[in-house]
Amino acid sequence: MAVPWEIEKRWPNHFYLYDGGIASRLASKILPGIKTAGLSVSGAVRFSGGGGRVKWRAEGAEDLFPGFPADNWEPASWTGGYIALEPFIASFGISLPPLQASFIEEHGLARLGLNEGLGFRGADFEEILPGPLTFSLTGRGKLLIFPAPGALFQLPDRGEAGEAFAESFWKKEWTSLVPAVEKLNGYPSGGVASIPFSILCAANRRMLRFGVVDGDALKYGEKKTIADAVPLLKEAGRAVFWAYADGPALARALEGLVQIESIAGKLGRGMGIKLKTASRITEELKKTGVLTLILSSPGEGILEWEAKPDPADCE
Repeated sequence: MAVPWEIEKRWPNHFYLYDGGIASRLASKILPGIKTAGLSVSGAVRFSGGGGRVKWRAEGAEDLFPGFPADNWEPASWTGGYIALEPFIASFGISLPPLQASFIEEHGLARLGLNEGLGFRGADFEEILPGPLTFSLTGRGKLLIFPAPGALFQLPDRGEAGEAFAESFWKKEWTSLVPAVEKLNGYPSGGVASIPFSILCAANRRMLRFGVVDGDALKYGEKKTIADAVPLLKEAGRAVFWAYADGPALARALEGLVQIESIAGKLGRGMGIKLKTASRITEELKKTGVLTLILSSPGEGILEWEAKPDPADCE
């Protein structure tokens, strides 16, 4: 069968795959509602300097997202004011379509335990979720007395809805454990707290930010943006989804959590981390380098990998 190579014709390697419905049948065992359908993928590959890049286009991928309103899944630009605090470990961004409160509660909050543990409901997020959203392991945070990687959500252009969310965030029942909330300059709604752990939820009309991260990092100096940390975002342009992971940085973060676990376990405050499993994962992460995935649409994307030695191995 002659296949016209339409993607990156000048690249040295091309491929075409047809799975005969294998992917959809496997996915249907996990997610109900998936119809059996064939998935075909064509693309190009190139290798350079210990890394490489794959570009592909798939047909039939929409059948793997049952119940997800993919028709309204619009690509977004990711070169705006999304900050990347140091260390910038891993991140993803997704352009979310409008989602019903019941969908958010069932498929998001309930699975994460945020509805019962923190008192959130789908209605709390229904108005702020549509649009671009990023989540990053970035900066530094604190869990009780223990240092930890920061975790930060950023939602741009949420306007009054974002400010209202930041105000309501600090009125949940669990915030009775927070002795004080400090305002952030430039964010009229919400603020930051450092006890019992690093908490940020602050908003202005242009940006809503919340997570477990040291709020002091947002107060001073110019900030690197996510697009600076993930150059492929600038090259690829608009996307519905992207993800980035620095393997060695993830390994160092996991090593730090393992150290915390060993100390906290002796105090009877362990997090349930299996130390042997974490050690094996850490060693594998050190080998992965930096991975970047960009989906310009549900069926079209780029995967780039780059070798990055662990600094500890270079000493």
